[in-house]
This record gives sequence, structure tokens and C-alpha cells, in this order.
Amino acid sequence: MYGYLRETDDSTAINYSAYGKFLPGENTGFQLLTIGAKFLRIFRVNPYVLKEPGEDSEEWQQKTKLECMFSCRLLNKCHSVAVARVPREF
Repeated sequence: MYGYLRETDDSTAINYSAYGKFLPGENTGFQLLTIGAKFLRIFRVNPYVLKEPGEDSEEWQQKTKLECMFSCRLLNKCHSVAVARVPREF
């Protein structure tokens, strides 16, 4: 006998988060790592997003937004996270 489980909606809660340099490269800057249920996502902070003028204002407004750079679905839920500092020179 077999059991089958199908999740209808993805989890939106964030269980763990960390801020640091996770992606390689000199110009990548720092990223925000979030882990929620079975999803691992890496966001970058974009401070140069312009918001269109609405009914209450006539000027463009600068706003900071998160842009998803990497997303991965894990096979099972994450139970813990450890952050390690890696030396730059080997």
C-alpha cells in the first residue's frame, strides 16, 4: 500500500534567515538568505527602484526592494542553519 502527499500551496513563512555574502564575485555585494519550510531563497537589496506617482503625489519616489537571485526547493524541511566564515586566502 502506498501513500501520496501533494502540497497545494507553497509555504510563505520564513523559519531561518541570514545576511552576508553567499554568492561568489567581487561585485555581488551582500545578500539575504531565507529558508522557509522546503524553500531556500537568496535575495539582493536593490535601493534604486522607482515607484510611479500615485493619486496622492505627483513625484517619483525611490524605494528599496528585494530581488530574488536564487531559489531552490529542498527535498525535506530544514531543521537548522549554521553560518561559517570561510577564509579568503587558501
